Amino acid sequence: DYIKLEENLKNKVRLHYVDSPEQALEFCNNNKGIDICQLIWHPESESKYNNNILNINQSHPIVALLDRGLKEKNKSYLNKVFDGTISKPFKSEKILKILEGFLQ
Repeated sequence: DYIKLEENLKNKVRLHYVDSPEQALEFCNNNKGIDICQLIWHPESESKYNNNILNINQSHPIVALLDRGLKEKNKSYLNKVFDGTISKPFKSEKILKILEGFLQ
């Protein structure tokens, strides 16, 4: 039942992977026409990268990819900083429902 995120999205969007928040910021800065930015988030993550990405283009939705259990523990912060969240386990219907609004 559980799937990898890229398996669900590969036929719908072009995916680009980076290894760090710094690289994500550089990628968004160099590719202003992207549709959505997904960041793997954990409680130690720095929000300055999200803010810098938003400063590049206010229309970039930023979606947090979360490990199981992080959403409820950090709900207030996540709602303030991100446009949406996707928590593990990644299920096809759930991912498409969340991303559908951003990809129209």
